[in-house]
Amino acid sequence: MGKKGRPSRRKTAFEEFDAATWDKQIEEDVKSGRLDAIAEQAISDFKKGRFKEL
Repeated sequence: MGKKGRPSRRKTAFEEFDAATWDKQIEEDVKSGRLDAIAEQAISDFKKGRFKEL
């Protein structure tokens, strides 16, 4: 933590980099179809009522 309980600039910059890297990986996975089976299973489970309210 930086002054007065605020995150340091270094921590904030790393979190932004990490989020951007995560977003890029998700986009690549979606485009490649790697998440299709997981998405289909989730939709199927939802339609069958197999889910929990958050």
